Amino acid sequence: FATAHVTTRPNLPIAPRVSQFISMQSVAAPEPTLIPGLSASDFQHPEDKRASQLLKTFFAPVELALRGAFSALVEDALFMDNIASGVLVGPRQLPE
Repeated sequence: FATAHVTTRPNLPIAPRVSQFISMQSVAAPEPTLIPGLSASDFQHPEDKRASQLLKTFFAPVELALRGAFSALVEDALFMDNIASGVLVGPRQLPE
């Protein structure tokens, strides 16, 4: 049988283990700094601001009507689904 000869190189640095870099402790995120007077619209392009304003003036009544109609339908459907799924009926209670 032939034996393999393994040579070691003591001069090479040993790679650090991943566990040395990763800590199992949670690191708290820094608290956000709020800047008074700064809003999201400050980052909006002036042309986008004008287009958004035009859309709001023309479609605001339509949007409110659609929201009212859809919310009534959706809320009723979700309410009925919630009520129906909350009723438990045994095999002898279900009429044929």
